Amino acid sequence: MIKGVVLAAVIGTAVLVVAATGGIADLRSQLPDIRKPFNEVNDALKGTQERERQWAHVVKEADSICARYPQGRFVLKPALPPNRAQYVHTIRIELDREGAIQSELVVLQPPANYVRPYSLFLHNRQVALAALERLQSATKEKSKEDYVTAARVLTQRTRSIHTYAASVGMPACAL
Repeated sequence: MIKGVVLAAVIGTAVLVVAATGGIADLRSQLPDIRKPFNEVNDALKGTQERERQWAHVVKEADSICARYPQGRFVLKPALPPNRAQYVHTIRIELDREGAIQSELVVLQPPANYVRPYSLFLHNRQVALAALERLQSATKEKSKEDYVTAARVLTQRTRSIHTYAASVGMPACAL
C-alpha cells in the first residue's frame, strides 16, 4: 500500500515536471531525485519484510515442535480426584511432554520486534508447568487448598497460552 502511494506520487511528480518544463531531457535529469523517496521506502520495507519472514519461520518451527509431541490425556479436575495415583501419573506424563516442548521452544530466536511477546509466551508456559508440578504435589499430599490454587493458576496461564498460540498461528502449541 505504501509502495502504491509512493509510486502514485512519483508518477504525479513526473507528469508535473514534464508539463512544467516541457521536456523529457529535464525529466531524465530529475529522475534520481524523483526515485529517491521510492528507494528510501523500499529500503525501509526490506528490513520489515525480513523480520516478518524470520517470524514466520519461528512460528512454523514452534508449531512443528509442538505437533511432534502427541497431545496428552490430562484433564484438569475441578477438585481432588478419588483415584489420585492415576491422576498423579497422568500429570507426570503431561509434565514430561510439556517440559520437552518448552526446552525446544526456548531455543528459537524470534526477530527483535517479537522477542517480548514470545518471551511472555514462554514465561506463561513455564508458570503453567510450575503450576502443574504444584498440582501434582497437592494431589499426592491430598491438599485441597493447594490443589485449588494450582488449578486456578494453571487455568489462567493455559488461557493466555492458548490465546497467544492461536493468534500467531501456532495451534499445536496451545496447552
